[in-house]
Amino acid sequence: MIDVDARPRCATGSVLILSGAFVFASANAAVTASFRRGFVTIVTAYLIRCVAVYAANIALVALRDGGRNAANVALLRIERPDSAQKSLARAISGSLMGVFLNWSFVLLTFADSFTIFKGVDTIATVVFARLSLGTAERLTARELLCGASTFLGILMIAQPPMLFGALATPRDVRPVTANGLALAVVAGALSAGNSVLTRVLTRAGGPHEVAPAMLLSHLLVVGFCLFASLSLAGEASGVAEAAGWEWLRFRPPSDATDAALLATYSAGVLAAQLLMAEGYQTTRAGIGAFLALTELGFVFALDALVLREPTSWLAAAGTAVVFAGATGVATG
Repeated sequence: MIDVDARPRCATGSVLILSGAFVFASANAAVTASFRRGFVTIVTAYLIRCVAVYAANIALVALRDGGRNAANVALLRIERPDSAQKSLARAISGSLMGVFLNWSFVLLTFADSFTIFKGVDTIATVVFARLSLGTAERLTARELLCGASTFLGILMIAQPPMLFGALATPRDVRPVTANGLALAVVAGALSAGNSVLTRVLTRAGGPHEVAPAMLLSHLLVVGFCLFASLSLAGEASGVAEAAGWEWLRFRPPSDATDAALLATYSAGVLAAQLLMAEGYQTTRAGIGAFLALTELGFVFALDALVLREPTSWLAAAGTAVVFAGATGVATG
């Protein structure tokens, strides 16, 4: 029998994930503008984001659900021990994913790294969800076909030199090294595990249901500790300077413009994380992974329209393919 209420719930979840992808892309535009000013580093943006979003998240819970719930979120109090363990595993996988992905950007071009990362992430999410959550996560042939076309659009936008060669839009070209490839693959697998755990922990009526605000708080605390430790170790040992890893060095905002851009970035991440987590309550993990691919389409559009980045017809066509595929997935 068909659940007549299921389609509206799933449609709402898809809209929330698509909205989260757009907000993530907008936040990315803000932090990219800050990076281009030449002072703020990746670690700086990440640590400031963690602190700002953690505080804002708790404040929102206090306003909506009261001080006791806000204290629980602040102190990471989850009633069920097995749910707490899964939330910690999700936070660790999400934080490590950020480390490995940023490290891969040092060794590969952004296009190659992002394409490998998203390819592994999407495929692994579909497989992991099917293996761990059963037939409820099964995707139809139409959903898989539309999802594949969405990833094709990602390739057209990113134009990784390893695939496009001379056809790619002129940009930095570096060979795909084994270390860089391994880092991007591991980052993709960790991201997939994170997505499936998000589905497990937010599934409406599920045995491990945890509030999105709690999951976000857990991720921020673990992520802050991990990135702060890496930055301190890199600076103290001299590795960051010797290897030229500027992204690992903490430098506070240089002026009010940098501060405003980082505040915008943090607000965007807060909204996007909560939208995504809410969306996964009623959306299968595989569908969520395909819909999340639209983030790069939104990034391309914002780069072209807001940041005035040079574009190509292939990337513009790829953006159209991404959104067409996502529409097919969302309406499947």
